[in-house]
Amino acid sequence: MKEFMEIDETAVKKVSIAGLDSYKVAKMIDHSLLHPAMTDEEFEAECQVALECNVGAVCVKPYHVKRAAELMAGTDILVSAVIAFPHGNSTMEIKLAEAEQVLEDGATEVDYVINMGKAIGGDWAYVDEEIRRVNAMCKSYGAILKVIFENDMLTKDEQKIKLCKICSKYKVGFVKTSTGYCYQKDEDGKFYTDGATHHDLILMRKYTDPEVEVKAAGAVSTLEPMLAAYELGATRFGLKGAAKVVEDAKAKFGK
Repeated sequence: MKEFMEIDETAVKKVSIAGLDSYKVAKMIDHSLLHPAMTDEEFEAECQVALECNVGAVCVKPYHVKRAAELMAGTDILVSAVIAFPHGNSTMEIKLAEAEQVLEDGATEVDYVINMGKAIGGDWAYVDEEIRRVNAMCKSYGAILKVIFENDMLTKDEQKIKLCKICSKYKVGFVKTSTGYCYQKDEDGKFYTDGATHHDLILMRKYTDPEVEVKAAGAVSTLEPMLAAYELGATRFGLKGAAKVVEDAKAKFGK
């Protein structure tokens, strides 16, 4: 059974969306190109969408990093690569090797999944060491690390708070809610994912150092949920529908 704290959302000092425009909205998007069945042709087409929308980053699988770096060359669109994705089950050494590979291939950001079993089991020394080493690897290349907690899988809010404190200690780039690909089963046997809940965004912003940003992923694929998450302190958003979000942002805020 999951154990969650009571959080009064009305007591949270929200960030105003008044200063946003469609350009700023686009630059907060990590255009997600991570579906396991995505073909190279589909990948190329989605990279063109990213270029047309002028998003903040393309978030890609390791084998697509080199091509993404080629396609984004000459722009300010970043290349963010996932490692140990989506379940975080690789050994620490493999995670480090994968991080080094994507950084060599041109990634400037790395989205990495923690070892959830270690966090749930309370082996914080292991989790601490893994985050420290992967973060150090990224920093050695001048890149930033986004640490994916996969909150859907964590059973207690105290686990998320502990992760926030570890990430704060090492000044990672971002703490991230979820992959969007780790599903649970409901009582009827149907698969679902909660993604970036308001509860978790409030918790993560509260317990993370102000220098460490919050990335929301899952359940923020349209403009209004994205803006609601922004008000709670998220500054980056992993989503697939960049074109529709930017179009809606232009309608809401103007070009």
